[in-house]
Order: sequence, then structure tokens, then C-alpha cells
Amino acid sequence: MDNAGAVPKGPTISDGTSGSSSEMRCPLVRERELPLVQHEMQVQMRSREMQERAKERSEVADLERHLDALQFRSWASSQGQTSPRLLQSTSFCDAENRLRQEPELAAQRRLREPGGFRRQFLHTAAEAEGRPVAARPAVWRNTLMESISSGNLLSMLFFEDVPDDGEVTPRVPVEGMGNLGVAIAVFKGNIGAAILFVFTAVFVFAVFCALRLLACALQNSGTYGELVEKSLGRTGRNACCVAIIFLQSGTCALYFIFMSEVLVDMFVPGMPLPVAIALLAVVLSPMAMIRKVSKLWLANLAGTICAVVGVFCVICIAGQGAAASVNSWEERALAKPGVMLTLGSASFMFEGIGLVLPTFESSKDPDRFIGIFCSVMLLIWMLDASVGLLGYLAYGEDAQPLILLNFEGGSAINSIRLLFAFQMFCSFPLQLLPAVRLAESGFFTPVSNPTLARKCQKNVFRAGYVAILGMVAILGSTSLDSFVSLIGAAFGCPLAFVFPLACHYHLVAQSRFEKGVDLVLGFAGLMITIAVSALSIASWH
Repeated sequence: MDNAGAVPKGPTISDGTSGSSSEMRCPLVRERELPLVQHEMQVQMRSREMQERAKERSEVADLERHLDALQFRSWASSQGQTSPRLLQSTSFCDAENRLRQEPELAAQRRLREPGGFRRQFLHTAAEAEGRPVAARPAVWRNTLMESISSGNLLSMLFFEDVPDDGEVTPRVPVEGMGNLGVAIAVFKGNIGAAILFVFTAVFVFAVFCALRLLACALQNSGTYGELVEKSLGRTGRNACCVAIIFLQSGTCALYFIFMSEVLVDMFVPGMPLPVAIALLAVVLSPMAMIRKVSKLWLANLAGTICAVVGVFCVICIAGQGAAASVNSWEERALAKPGVMLTLGSASFMFEGIGLVLPTFESSKDPDRFIGIFCSVMLLIWMLDASVGLLGYLAYGEDAQPLILLNFEGGSAINSIRLLFAFQMFCSFPLQLLPAVRLAESGFFTPVSNPTLARKCQKNVFRAGYVAILGMVAILGSTSLDSFVSLIGAAFGCPLAFVFPLACHYHLVAQSRFEKGVDLVLGFAGLMITIAVSALSIASWH
């Protein structure tokens, strides 16, 4: 009776066995339950992954809704409409920063772009093959629009750090360009705004100065403007900005003159040229108010295609004219008073000096950049010298500053003129944008949230800038050859010949010989600037 209620010693389990027997059976039970535990863990991991993917999709959808709301609010504010509910729902949104700071969300959104799944499949297959990202084609990473707009002018020029209102995004390093991309970038940046005769000495001088600038970039990181500031101080950088403003503005003034002459010759022969320039200023003023380079990619592409086709047509027509006048080649006399003016016109061609450093930094194979650069510059010199020589042999002393003006009228010639005029019309906003943005930086301090009144003030400033360019074009049309020479000598020569040598003298040169070469050539470039500028003004007629 006393032992009836006794409790067995040791812990018990569900089957009523004692602890000693359960300890012997535990390993067997654990071995039997191990696959079940692993299966449960795998199920839990899959469930967790599915939840994370669903969360990512939800966040991406949320970001897209907020970004669409932001775009609609921006459009509504520009149209003068208000929506308190939208303003309240998007006042706390940080969608743009989240998308920029979280690469996973950006990758998820890129899948929804045109061709996103195809590019993702190519990357996945390349990863399975062990192919590194650097060895994959650039077209796998960018859409067609991104590939075209990534080559815009502002991302390459040396004053790219001048911000506009609302532009607070830091510079994103671009991926390396192949040798063909480098060659195209150098060719496009240095082909110039017109086909002009270039002396061999001027070509060699310009290439030598560009190589000096590359030597500075190899030892001192920074853009063209930053290198000038390191060597000459803030005053030197401001001088660079002033030179590029006037050089770009002079190019736009040349666009005014040529388009006006085409308009008068083909459509309204009796209209005075100043009136045609004034009408063009009114038409081009709204285009100068475009601030986003990405909106100009299609016009830039169309202008580039027209320029290539037009140059080919000019070479063919000038060659036919030279062949037709082969009997009078010996009678051609060089217009000696215009020889020095040609130096200024030749310097006008090397306006792409600011593209050298950004193109070098974007190169996938920097060791081969110097050879590619020299080869492309040699091709450009041969192209320009050939056109200049053909024009001289065909027309002699009657050759006009713009060779298209020498071509006799006809449907084919008029089509070529219209092609060049359309190219200049498409390129005008992009050509003007760097100059007007630099000019704006001297009057307007960039702000993150510009008001409507501030935007109106900047639009009025840009319209006034275009009006001033129109007046300069009216003045330059009276003596076009002197005007081109003055712009090239006064502002193209310092950018191409003086500032690169000054940077090399202060930042790189060590021996007396190197410093002596920089001083002599820099002084020669300065003398060319002063002498040709004075001669251009004196020969104005």
C-alpha cells in the first residue's frame, strides 16, 4: 500500500518508459527525424525567400507609384494646377533617394525597362560562364536611349561641375569605352563647326598641346578646369570659363549667320540678312530654355547624321569643281593677306580640347589612347586640309568663308544647304547650353527647389542671351572671315595652345629643358592669340 503511490525515479516520456531507456532510443529517434527537420528548414527558407521577393516587388511598385506621383505633381505645378491630396501623399516620399541608395531596387526596376529581361538573361549566362562584367559589351547594360544620351556634351566638357537648379546628384563614374568608342568621341569633339583649311604646323602644335594635357592628367586627377585652377589659381579657371563661353557663343553666332543666309537665298531672296537673323533669334529662343541634356538626344543624333552626310557631299562637289578647273590650277594665287587669318580659323577647329581628359578617363584601354588620339587627329587634319585644298583649287580667290556659298544653285545643292541648316538648327540648343549655363552661374546661385519666379527669370536671361547672340551675328555677317578668325584666335588659341602648356609647366615639368619648351611654345601661342586677334580686327571690312 505504501508503494502504490510511489513515483518512478527519473524523467518519463510520452510512452511511460524510464529516462535510461529513452536515452538509448534518442539517437535512433533523432536519426529518423533528421530528414523531416531538414525538409521543414528548407520549406521555411523558401517561404522566407518568397516573402522577401514579395516585399521587394511591393517596394518597387511603391517607388513607381511615388515617382509617378512626383512627375504628375511637377507637371501639374508647371500647368498651374494644384492637388492638395497629391501634395500630402508625396510630401514624405524619398523615392528618388531610396532608388539611388539601394542598388537592389534599381536592378528590380531596370527589369521593367524595354529589353530588361533580355539583358538580365545575358548577364546570368555570362556569370555562369565566369565572364567578368568588364569583358561584357556595353549594350548589355544600357538601353538605346541611354547609349545615345550618355555621349552628351555637358558630361565631357571641363566645366561639368557647374550645377543647375535642382541638380544635386553626384557624378556617377561611367564604364570604360572601347577603342572604337574613343575614336568616335575624339572625332566628334574635334571635327569642328566648319570645314576649314588647317596648316600642318598648327595641327602638330595642337596635338602636342593635347598630349601635354594628358601628361598632366596622368599625374594629377581632375578635369581641365581643375588642372588649370591648380596651376594658375582661380583666376586661370575663370579665364578658361570666359574663353569657352565666347567660343561656344561664337559658334552659335555662326549658326545664326549660315541659317539666315540659307533662309534668304532659298525662300525669301528680298529679305535683308539682319531681319532673317532676328526672326531666327525669335524661333530659337524657346529652344535655349531646355535645361535637360537628355531631352536633346534625338536632335543631337539627327544633327550628327546630317553633318556626316553633308561633309561627304561637300567633298564630292568640291572635288568635281576642282577637276573641272584643272587647267587653271597654275594661275591660282594664294591670298597672302588672309594667311594669318587662316591661323585663327584653324584654331577655331580645335574647340574639342575640353573633351580630351573626359574621353581619356572613359577609355577602357588607356594605354592605347594616345595612339588612337593621334590617329584620329591625323584623319581630321587630312579631311579638313583636303576640303580646304579642293575649295582653293576649284574657286581660287573667289572662295567664300563658307564653301557652300560657292556652290551653284540647284536642287541637289539646295538640299545640301538645307541639310546643313537643319543640322545647325538641331545642334544649336546643345551647343548653346554649356555657354549659357556658365553665364548663368555668374548671376544665379544654384538652389535645390527653384521657385516659378526664379525659373521665369532664368528663361528671360536665356532669351536675352539669344538676342545678344543675334546682334553679334548681325555684326559678324559683315565680315565673316574676320569674325571666324577673331573667335578662333582670341578664345580658341588659349584653350588649345596656352592653358595646356601652363598646366604642364606648373604640374609636371621637372627638367629645365621641359620647362623651357613649355615656356617657348606657350609664349608662341600667346603671341599668335594677340597678333591674329589684332589682325582680325584690323582687317574687318
